Amino acid sequence: MPPYPDSTDGSTIWTYLQSFNASTLPLNKVSGTFTIAATYCEPAKKFTKRKDTVQLLVHGLGSNRKYWDGLKFPHSAFPGQYSWTQYALSQGYSTLAIDNLGSGESARPDPIQTVQSSLQISLIHNIIQSLRSQKLSPILNRFKKVVLVTHSYSSVLGRALSIENPRDGPDAYILTATSTNLLGMGALSPVSAKVLYPNQFSNLHPAYASIPGSALRESSYALSGSFDPAILAWDEQHPYVFALGEIAIPARNLTSEFSGPVMILTGRRDALVCSPAGNITVEVPDCGVGETSNPALSVEKFLKARPWEVFVPEGTGHMVNLHYSAGKSFKAAHEFLEGASF
Repeated sequence: MPPYPDSTDGSTIWTYLQSFNASTLPLNKVSGTFTIAATYCEPAKKFTKRKDTVQLLVHGLGSNRKYWDGLKFPHSAFPGQYSWTQYALSQGYSTLAIDNLGSGESARPDPIQTVQSSLQISLIHNIIQSLRSQKLSPILNRFKKVVLVTHSYSSVLGRALSIENPRDGPDAYILTATSTNLLGMGALSPVSAKVLYPNQFSNLHPAYASIPGSALRESSYALSGSFDPAILAWDEQHPYVFALGEIAIPARNLTSEFSGPVMILTGRRDALVCSPAGNITVEVPDCGVGETSNPALSVEKFLKARPWEVFVPEGTGHMVNLHYSAGKSFKAAHEFLEGASF
């Protein structure tokens, strides 16, 4: 990718991203050893049929692995209200939630030349292989089945992984907050993190970006009444960063040859997926329901997936796990896995 300008001006990010086509750039090989922060959990109650199954949880942009545990929000109405991890554990699954390279507590190498979607895909694939071969110390299990559960941007990575490695990737996919027809993603408004949050990120490269708190309400949450305002405030008070190199994604319109279970789980009021405005205060999105919904269009890219299912929870925006409907989403996803013999 072209060198990033040494500038923190607000317009630099989009000017830079519009200056090239990621699909036509020459490929350069990147190699190295990177530190990936992760949280591994095992269920207190063991289910014999799931003792060799693990869920690999991968967050989206502007987030980190805490997303899978409800952002560690301290004022839930009941324990586990927003925690995918706790629900999975209650069903007998082990979980491994990671911070993507460049995010959370993982390493932050060059955000343009190193942290790109292709490397993130390779890292996810490597982690999956390591879970199967007992090479992730101190995890002692040698897992026979890996379920890849993704959110938002990482669901794009998940689909790409299913295209590149349909036979030795995960055994099942649950892709959340996504579709193959992402109408509102262009409305995202990343800002250099060192400008937006100088107290936390003043030492970062200007191409490490963050999402303004105001944009979270507009893009990632549904209509008032469908979420706790306190969890939105908590989200706004805990900013995260991502590398700009991640969002310069080469076009991938190929159909996956993956033949295992795939579920798409996207909220009906997801502005980033289903509204060109990408802003619920400008236009109320409607992703539709059933086979005619926007998320269901993804079936065209997973023609061999069996079983295939789409779940569109009502009153739910882009941050699927952080709405009052979270429990319904968790239940639907795990019933899907149960039906697929996981």
